[in-house]
Amino acid sequence: MKSDREFCAGFEGEPEISFVSFVPGGNMVASVRMWVGYFDSIMSTLKPSDNGWTGIALPYHLGEGWYEGGSWTVPDINALISQWSQVDLDSLKHPEREVHFAVAELLTDAKHQGAEVRVLYE
Repeated sequence: MKSDREFCAGFEGEPEISFVSFVPGGNMVASVRMWVGYFDSIMSTLKPSDNGWTGIALPYHLGEGWYEGGSWTVPDINALISQWSQVDLDSLKHPEREVHFAVAELLTDAKHQGAEVRVLYE
């Protein structure tokens, strides 16, 4: 069952970030599409580790990965789930929290389905 969630209303024509899960064989299962400002707000709550930026924060802060051309495949979904759970929800406003929860659900579902997750910049 394909599930799509969008958080772009009011920001049409502005950059977007999507998290998309694919099952083996390449069929899309779910996606969460958001205005890039919501993603920036969520990412701003993550802090570097003692060794610097890691996980999804590394390509985000370097302007690499999804920014370089199309999509970036999440290399370790368990690590991303762990990092995503470190987001400071108290510092987010309602729309960003809703986006955060939608992405968390997509990641957890993808893990249970053995799906691959990609991040796209559009």
